Amino acid sequence: MIGTPNAGSPLAQSSNICAPAVYDLKPGAADTLVKMNPNTKYYTIAGNWNPSLGNCPLSLFLPIEQMGYNNLPKPNDGLVPVSSVESQGYFHSLGHTNSCHTNLLSEYEYGLARDILFGK
Repeated sequence: MIGTPNAGSPLAQSSNICAPAVYDLKPGAADTLVKMNPNTKYYTIAGNWNPSLGNCPLSLFLPIEQMGYNNLPKPNDGLVPVSSVESQGYFHSLGHTNSCHTNLLSEYEYGLARDILFGK
């Protein structure tokens, strides 16, 4: 799971953008309370972004990510706190990246997941 808001995102608390889908992203929503599947291995990659360092492409989401960085618990990727991504004890962290949420699918993140993807 790459930047997945497993415990929700506080930004969803004050937004109705993309309603009704955003309701599933609110902390405490039913989707954030799903139980572990014993037949599944859970791996995470979380963003630990700092806007002053870049690692975020110019996009329509950049102003939202910059606002999110300032308002979310740190560390975060501009949309999701690391604590939400890694919210369950049975998740295995593959590491953190310095990218914002919309840049979490770069070569760096692939490198973090590569061995798992190839079964090594």
